[in-house]
Order: sequence, then C-alpha cells, then structure tokens
Amino acid sequence: NLKLTLSTDGDLKNWFKANKPALEELVNSGESLAAGSSVILNDSRLQEPSPTSTAIKAKLQALHLSSLSKVDDKQMEVIVGGVTDNTVGFLYAPDNKPPLIGPTEYIWVEKIADNWYLFRTT
Repeated sequence: NLKLTLSTDGDLKNWFKANKPALEELVNSGESLAAGSSVILNDSRLQEPSPTSTAIKAKLQALHLSSLSKVDDKQMEVIVGGVTDNTVGFLYAPDNKPPLIGPTEYIWVEKIADNWYLFRTT
C-alpha cells in the first residue's frame, strides 16, 4: 500500500488501467452502502461486520487499498492511502462530474477514464 500511495501520477494511472475491472467490481459491491459511509480496511473500532463490509474489505486487501467511501448517492472514493486528510485515490463519478478543487479538500483531480478520476486531497 505504501508503495502505491507514494507512486507517481503516471504509475497510478498505469496501475488503474491494469486494475480497472477489479476497481469497478469494488465500487459495485459498495452500492448498497449508505451515502457518507465508509469501509476502512484497517479499522480497529469494534463493529459487527456485515457480509457487505467483509466482502469489500477482502477486495480492498487484494488490491492493497485503504478504504471505500460512498460520498453521496452516486460518487464513491477508493482511497489508495495517505495520512489523515492527505490522501490519494480514485473517484468513481457515474455522472462524469469531477469534484471541485479547493484549498481544503481536493487539491488535484484528473480524469483518467470515463467515470473515473485520480485525485489528491489536503
């Protein structure tokens, strides 16, 4: 995960191309999540695991990713890694509308495929 988190944008784009089917499967498995919720691979809080969260965690682990978050009714963030609010990841936006760039959240967003964006936050 650390290697992928620290990868260049070019390397992340290549990784995305090689893993796009698995990422789409991951996003599909998160469709039933409530808007604003997340499944975090290394979440140590005591929670009763659901079949959905268990399946998502297995997919995250297989891809060496950190979490899947359902941003709203449509968009999902696949977090590669990072610390606190400095993250890198992929955003699935079925309406092809990227998030707004600003000084407090997304600082860089680039379209990498139809419905998919590579992003960095701060």
